[in-house]
Amino acid sequence: MNDPLRFKKRYRVPSTRLRGWDYRLPGTYFVTICTEGRDSCLGEITAEEVSLSSYGKIVAQEWQRIPVRHSRAKLDVWIVMPDHVHGLLVLESTAPGTPEPSLGLIVGEFKSKATKSIRMAGHRNFDWQERFHDHIVRSEEELQRIRTYILENPKRWRAKQQRSG
Repeated sequence: MNDPLRFKKRYRVPSTRLRGWDYRLPGTYFVTICTEGRDSCLGEITAEEVSLSSYGKIVAQEWQRIPVRHSRAKLDVWIVMPDHVHGLLVLESTAPGTPEPSLGLIVGEFKSKATKSIRMAGHRNFDWQERFHDHIVRSEEELQRIRTYILENPKRWRAKQQRSG
């Protein structure tokens, strides 16, 4: 029996990546990365603002290091929330013949560096969800809408907590 959702008798989750898109291409990518089990160890929301924990500060530092490690990557609006990170990453063109790291490689390296630092800081069981969500930004209007979404995330978080609590 040939089940497309199984590989070596194990279920696999189909890719969330846009089929046929080369994630090394220049562009603006909206990325969301969640902690494993939605662990709220990165901070808390007070008065509609994020107050980062020591682990959240590590995540912020590692996010800001992305352009240092990858000169073609630029940061736009981003935020560290208690259990996830939202960010707009801009991948610029490189000179011909220069290797162009993919979005997946850049995000994977960020997750790895942040995880190692957080574990060294004392949260021995810290991890990220296995995958991350991305969206290719295709217009200036969409870019503005996503920037607003990111910046207003603490306000929505607080409202959601109040409704559920």
